[in-house]
Amino acid sequence: MPSVLLIDDNRAVTEIIRALLQRNNYAVEIANSPAAALDALQRSRFNVIVCDVMMPGQDGFTLGRNIKSTPATADIPIVFLTALDTIEDEFEAYLSGAAAYMVKPFKARDLLGTLSSVLNGQTARKGASQGRLSVFQDGLRVLAAVTDRANRRAVADAPRDAGIDLDFSESFDEALQRLDRERFQMLIVDARLNGFSASAMADYMRYFALNLPVIVLGQGEPRPGFVYVSAEGKAVAALAQALKQVLQHRA
Repeated sequence: MPSVLLIDDNRAVTEIIRALLQRNNYAVEIANSPAAALDALQRSRFNVIVCDVMMPGQDGFTLGRNIKSTPATADIPIVFLTALDTIEDEFEAYLSGAAAYMVKPFKARDLLGTLSSVLNGQTARKGASQGRLSVFQDGLRVLAAVTDRANRRAVADAPRDAGIDLDFSESFDEALQRLDRERFQMLIVDARLNGFSASAMADYMRYFALNLPVIVLGQGEPRPGFVYVSAEGKAVAALAQALKQVLQHRA
């Protein structure tokens, strides 16, 4: 039977999920902290990891990156269960190595279906809280202020595969002008562009009540609604894959 490492600091929650999984022919080991999870991964081999995000000491996304950076555990799929429900949180999950991302509350059948899909190597669709992604129902418009050719190609591949045209701007000023006039649901911007400032961008969005996630290629101070991704080639490719996975949940 498939083996599951269940990671959550809430013991009541882990007992409920463990009972569900055991009833459906899964072998389950519980870890109530990231440290306990890493210890379990050193001792045993698991088919899939089910992990909460908000935990004391180390969050699930950081733990996921640690697991994926370790050769012995890098191939174990991770399913994140979380109350975090923004698009940038979902991006962070996939950038941290998620095979699937589920927002609480979710139905038992959705978790079981997700685990089955992940174990069969399929792309798991998000099974709960679809209202968060209602912005996708009428189509997702993504504006990308990215001028580097290699990064453009990497970022453009995912929307193309999902049947969505991605709009590029030649400069940050042009991107702002388009945001002034047009409706977009996501912004991708290279932090190296002349005129870009994350703080100024945040002020602009706050003043004009613009609610959209901003994916920044580069470094910066954490702020709500912003996800930072290294501008290096591999990281941009990871961003493209994360974008593709999020877009696949439109249907």
